[in-house]
Order: sequence, then structure tokens, then C-alpha cells
Amino acid sequence: MIHICNSCGKKNSEDNSFCAYCGHTLILDKEGRAKENGGSSKILAVFIVALLIGYGSVWVYHPYVESVRDESVGLANRMNADNLLTISNLENQLATNTDEFNQLLLEQQSLQEQISALEANQQLIEKSNEDLLYDKNKLMGEKRILEKQVNDAGEWNTSLNEQVVAYKEYEQYYDLYNNLQVEYDELETIVLALYVELEVCAAGVVSR
Repeated sequence: MIHICNSCGKKNSEDNSFCAYCGHTLILDKEGRAKENGGSSKILAVFIVALLIGYGSVWVYHPYVESVRDESVGLANRMNADNLLTISNLENQLATNTDEFNQLLLEQQSLQEQISALEANQQLIEKSNEDLLYDKNKLMGEKRILEKQVNDAGEWNTSLNEQVVAYKEYEQYYDLYNNLQVEYDELETIVLALYVELEVCAAGVVSR
């Protein structure tokens, strides 16, 4: 249920005991409309009397009020001076912090440039590693080819050594053959000489 304040006419929630706009006490009547509490008028009257008494006291204690006001003004001036000093210090600190922040930004930019350079170097190193791996595989292939050629050369060398040994044996046999041929020629010469002498002897026997 909505309560309407009798003082200002504003609508208030049913949970409110006081007007949320003017502060007056809300009391529901039978029709659900808020009405002012009778005690609030008494409180207001007491407040007015107290205000008048206080106002009269101010005039009675005017010199004391003046001194209090002077102290208040002095205190306010000191507070203003302190505030100005604090503001100045804060502005200086802010300027210092701004300079430090700018310096940090420059250092961050420098570090970022160094990181970019390192990343570029890393990419170059990775590319170099790929090239080295390619060269390594290529050299390994050439190594296998050379090993095969060495093996083939070893086999060919073995075959050549066998041929050399065979040729030396052939030379030995050839020298032996030549020696036998010489001996055969000498024997043939001796045989021919003997045959001639035999014919001479035979002819002499026949002539007799």
C-alpha cells in the first residue's frame, strides 16, 4: 500500500515510518492515508524554542563567538594553506611519477625492440639450423656415395692386386719358358752339330 505524506504530498512505501522526502512522521489513518503524528508538532515547537534560546545566547556571548569565529577562520586558513601545500606536493609527486612513467614507457619500448630483435635472430638461427640440417643430410648422402666408391675401389684394388700377382706368376712362367727355349735351341744346335758329324763319319765310312 502506498502512503502519501500529508506534509509534502509525496508517495512513500508502506514500509516507511518517515517521509523519504521531507522527514515527517507518517501515521496511517483508517483509509490508509498518511497523517502527521501529533507528537511531531510538539517536537517542532520545542525545536523552535531551543533555536530562539540559542540565538539569544549568541548575542549574550558575542565576544566568545567572535573569538571562536576568529579561531575558526585561522584554522580554516591554516587548513587551506596545508591543503595548498599538500596539493603542491601532490602535483610535484604527480610530475615525478609522470616522468618515471614516461621513463618506464621508454624502457618498455626499448625492451620490446630488443625482444623483436631477439625474435628476428631466433628466426635466423632456426633458418640457419634448417640450412645446416639440409647441408648435413646432403653431406651424409655424399659420404655414403664416397663410402661406396671406396668399397668399389677396394674391390677393384683387390682385383688389381690379384691381377698383379697373376702377372708376376706369368712373368715367372715366361722367364722359365724363355730359359727352356734357350736350352732347347742350344740342344738343337748340339744335335745338329752331332748330326753333321754323324753324316761326315758316315760318308767317310762309305768311301773306304
